[in-house]
Amino acid sequence: MMEAFAIGIGDDYPKGLKRIRLLENTDKLIIEGVRLIDGTGAQPKEKVSVVIEKGKVQSVQQAELTSDQRLGAEIISGIDKTVIPGLMDCHVHLSGQATASAYERYLDPPPQVQLLRAANDAYDALASGFTTVRDAGTFGGVPIALRMAIADKVIMGPRIYAAGDALSQSNGHGDWHVFPYSWVKDMQPRAWLVDGVDECRKAVRLNFRQGADLIKVFLAAGGVTNTPEDLEAHPEFSLDELRAIVDEAHRREKRVAAHVTGAPSVLHGLEAGVDTMEHGRIGPDEELLEKMSKAGVFLCPTLSIFYWISTEGEKWGVFPGGIEAAKHAVEDQFKMVEKAKELGVKLASSSDSGSKFGRGNLAKELELMVEGGLTPVEAIVAATRTAAECIGIEKNVGTIEEGKKADFLLVEGDPSKDIRILQNRDALLMVVKAPD
Repeated sequence: MMEAFAIGIGDDYPKGLKRIRLLENTDKLIIEGVRLIDGTGAQPKEKVSVVIEKGKVQSVQQAELTSDQRLGAEIISGIDKTVIPGLMDCHVHLSGQATASAYERYLDPPPQVQLLRAANDAYDALASGFTTVRDAGTFGGVPIALRMAIADKVIMGPRIYAAGDALSQSNGHGDWHVFPYSWVKDMQPRAWLVDGVDECRKAVRLNFRQGADLIKVFLAAGGVTNTPEDLEAHPEFSLDELRAIVDEAHRREKRVAAHVTGAPSVLHGLEAGVDTMEHGRIGPDEELLEKMSKAGVFLCPTLSIFYWISTEGEKWGVFPGGIEAAKHAVEDQFKMVEKAKELGVKLASSSDSGSKFGRGNLAKELELMVEGGLTPVEAIVAATRTAAECIGIEKNVGTIEEGKKADFLLVEGDPSKDIRILQNRDALLMVVKAPD
């Protein structure tokens, strides 16, 4: 069993000694007498023993352990502790960027520095209890490089499922108007600019050629700092273009995540058959949320980014109108989550962390989901089982059940009573990631 101890670097990171365990196939581990929140939605079970062998959950039992089960095992007492599945975040940006300025974000510092920052952010996500993340579109292939380095054990980090470069129409959300169009078209710093059905299909193929696991597409401008009028704007991409993107991804059994802000873009995504809706910004729109529920689409509400901009935006240079818009958006997002839960929409934990916001505090999203109407157990499900379903890896991870990979956290206390425990790194006694 590989063990690592590290401390977060810099003022942006919560401090504290962390213990991460990367299981080997030869390891045998038992957490005995622990409280179990298994991620299925079941209520916590007390005095459970979880037996881990060869990187997988061999048994979950309240019965006495046999001598054969104990033989050769490392046994850890779980008294007054809780085991939960490794957490997942379905919307991060491992960019290594650390500024709100578009100029500084893409022109300074050098890409090598951004890659090193991103590597530290990836480690920090794992140290925070997140064994899997989905990167929702990042310039320059950084998350794909990190995924390869983690697989080769060059660095430590979570499993990364990467969207590669996001897709945007010209004059869309990914077309940075602060720069000359010729430079944006050439460098494509925020997204690939594609227009017409053929360009859209080719971009999907090239993204997969470069190692993407899914496709991210912008269907609306802005998001966090939009005014109510902005949310009614026409969606981006024609329906034919969007259908071509979805069809090309689905032919490869890959998924499409859509940046949507407001009803027009959500309806556009539903009509084209996208798989996940990022942000939403539709409030408690019952008719629209019912359509999402019936379609089986996942909603990634990214509550954290709205909260962070509303509370930290001034520090990072966000314009005052944007901060005010984010404050209103937080309340609208809470109403959306509450109604989505009521109507059976699949909610997946998703912080939209990256650049300057949210580094080292991905678990804030679970607290905000509880504030939005979920119970703590439901919030844990959103960050485990449902998140795994959103990514498409639910057969292997997301719940603590026999035969699943042994990704789990050992936590001091009971997060079913106080979800904020998961933001306290001193309470994360073990972060265990199974081999792939």
